[in-house]
Amino acid sequence: MGHCYIEKDNLLNAMAANKFDVIGEKLDQFLSFLAENKQIIIEEERIFLFDYYYAEEYIASFFKNIKKTSLSKNLNKSLKQVATMNKITYDNIQQEAIKMVIGQSFCLISGGPGTGKSTIIKGIVDLYGNIRGLSKEDLQKEVAILAPTGRASKRLRDITKMPAMTIHRFLRWQKEKNEFLINETNKSKKKVVIVDEASMIDLLLFVNLLKGLTNNVKLIIIGDVDQLPPVAPGQVFKDLILSKQFPIIYLTNNYRAAENNFQVTLANLVKNGIFSNQLYDDFDDYRFVACQSSEIGNEIIKVMAELTPKDVFDVQIIAPIYRGINGIDRINQKLQKVLNCYQGREIKYKNVVFREQDKVIQLNNMPENDIFNGDMGIITKISESEETASGKTEIIVDYYGKKVVYQASDLYHLKHAYAISIHKAQGSEFSYVIMPLCRSYYRMLYRLLFYTGVTRSQVKLILIGEKEMLEKAIENDAEIKRNSYLIERLIV
Repeated sequence: MGHCYIEKDNLLNAMAANKFDVIGEKLDQFLSFLAENKQIIIEEERIFLFDYYYAEEYIASFFKNIKKTSLSKNLNKSLKQVATMNKITYDNIQQEAIKMVIGQSFCLISGGPGTGKSTIIKGIVDLYGNIRGLSKEDLQKEVAILAPTGRASKRLRDITKMPAMTIHRFLRWQKEKNEFLINETNKSKKKVVIVDEASMIDLLLFVNLLKGLTNNVKLIIIGDVDQLPPVAPGQVFKDLILSKQFPIIYLTNNYRAAENNFQVTLANLVKNGIFSNQLYDDFDDYRFVACQSSEIGNEIIKVMAELTPKDVFDVQIIAPIYRGINGIDRINQKLQKVLNCYQGREIKYKNVVFREQDKVIQLNNMPENDIFNGDMGIITKISESEETASGKTEIIVDYYGKKVVYQASDLYHLKHAYAISIHKAQGSEFSYVIMPLCRSYYRMLYRLLFYTGVTRSQVKLILIGEKEMLEKAIENDAEIKRNSYLIERLIV
């Protein structure tokens, strides 16, 4: 899962396990045929799909050829002006981080929740504009702020007060042509590119981003190296860091700490695989509700009734699996009955009923609409076929003010989003996060996934379920190593 190549011995074992009668000389013939037709590249005993091999090669070449740039004049004076403008006092670590980034052509920043990544992004943008003496309009022409998902880019817009967009939108994806219009032959003119939530970016998306940039760009890549890898193959952010070929800033100071807060301590405990009895205590920003597996659904409803969110997107339930009594699908069914009892129109798709005012999540990338896997919205209107210009039933979903029209046959793109998977929640933050823990999740309760889940909340995290499953999630350090050869290519 997520590999960029497979070793020949493992390929043979996999084929044998699936009862494919292809061994020895016969396999070599097949592989030679695929290589001659540029379907695969064989490098020693590693077998790459053609695109993944050249993606790794291109990334390594890009960073070897990136031009050194510097903006070092009057940094201290300019940073003081930026701090005054933003009414903030940067501590020594933040000051050094922002100045270091400004002085590099390429830099990596990794930090967990509350370590000031957002503050540093805004500081970088403002300091660059100050040094260059740019107006707001000119700053927007020179700087691009990007993220893999619409929700993450919206958060960046709110933080920086600058335009921010998805990587697909920046590269101008064209569905009809199945290509990006910003590419090797039509590069972006941006001088500074900042990319957040980099742990989510897969190999092919990253290489397409680099193809759209000039070699004198100032590139800043930001993320949390301890989070889950991307869904698609590759682990670019982690590989760039592990190569130790580039300036790296590790953010460790916490800026959200308060006297009776626990979330940051929790994140560090989970990351380091340390169990503490404090996990069963109540704090201003954390609570564990102990109950049996059969009681989890009712406890979730009780907890939600106690919260006072501003809107439906402030509270998010996240879980690791879809099936079962405490799976995402069943939780969504229960919560729809409580939170959106029938008042308007509804439409049934297979065994799922979608209603007006339902909270939903997009399951696939639709870059032509600038909507991506994991984006969440509200069904605002369901129109019958006789009411629409298309003559078909239409469902309108509002994503952060952007309205997308679906037809009934398109509903495979959507699921209810009262509860979503931890993978879908990656790259997003919510005021309140509720996370059930039960024995039926056993196979999916491992440290890396759990860490990603517990770091999604800003105001309060509520864990509900069985104590032994909480211990299991922290102690289980199982992680599938991804086959990637990018580190070696970067070092050579």
